[in-house]
Amino acid sequence: MLNVLAELYRLTYRHIKREMTDFELKKKIIGNSLYGVDIMPWAVHSAELRLWLQLIIEEDIPYEIRKLYPLLPNLNMKLRVGDSLVQELGGVNLHIRDSNLSSSIKRKLTNLKIEKEKYYNNDPTRKFKTEEALRQEESRIFIEILDDKIFNLQKEIQKLQFKIDKEQLSMFGDNRKTEKQKTLFEESITKLKQEIEHLKTTKNTINIYDKKPFIWDIDFAEIFGEKGGFDIVIGNPPYVRQEKIAPPNKLRAEISIEDKREYKEKLLKSIQAHFPFIKKLDKKSDYYIYFYFNGLSLLNEKGVFCFITSNSWLDVGYGKDLQEFLLKYCHIKAIFDSQVRLL
Repeated sequence: MLNVLAELYRLTYRHIKREMTDFELKKKIIGNSLYGVDIMPWAVHSAELRLWLQLIIEEDIPYEIRKLYPLLPNLNMKLRVGDSLVQELGGVNLHIRDSNLSSSIKRKLTNLKIEKEKYYNNDPTRKFKTEEALRQEESRIFIEILDDKIFNLQKEIQKLQFKIDKEQLSMFGDNRKTEKQKTLFEESITKLKQEIEHLKTTKNTINIYDKKPFIWDIDFAEIFGEKGGFDIVIGNPPYVRQEKIAPPNKLRAEISIEDKREYKEKLLKSIQAHFPFIKKLDKKSDYYIYFYFNGLSLLNEKGVFCFITSNSWLDVGYGKDLQEFLLKYCHIKAIFDSQVRLL
């Protein structure tokens, strides 16, 4: 994939008469376009090694480039270790995405993106010298996003309360209609207050935990804050039968039936955080089905999704939920059903 993108860039730059070495091209692509997550640390380290090799193998890197900065980029903020499906901290789901951000927060997200680029390039002028310092900045900005959202919800409550007071002061009109309108306003206020409490709980949870798990909205705040998601999501989720779905960060020998049940509940809650209209999924759904829903939730409005998975969802009962979702909410470009069987 990296080589394909590099070739496309190469053709474009040739057209506009701009010169760039293969090393510079690939480094630019990785720095600007690549993000990855895996539950296994060894898988993340393997990906780092492969990317470094892609950069330097068979490359004649000019001395002028080698002497500017350290040769290999810092990939710690690009490739993360964590559970990409369950986004919880202390039992609180941390899915908070909002495109209506204040100009102040947007500026901070822009600065965060610039600082991450400097960190990636080992730029000596970078503000954050360590990975930990950058992670703390991510959490600070995320908390500010929560505060901003709480403030906006409180303003909505004030507007609704003003409407209720205005209706009550009115001397004219149908009293039954007025009472019905008041009830609707009060129900809306109750829902907004519940949302505020959830946001406050989320904020407090982040402050309590020194070491947080991987959270999409925090760890890639510049993607979800600025763009509302990724342009492209590519994946090859593991094929695990439904009876073997279990917490991926626990040893198999230590996993109980209760652990499996709780983890399945968390998987469903994670999907419902993105798509509240999904009330349930077939309990026989294999593991990759959950990856489909979560992967689709990571896209921005114009994003493109590409998965390599088992084709069983096309002709088994538990595939019905996914089929209906794709037909109703997605623009399907193509589904390639390979009949090749690996021996």
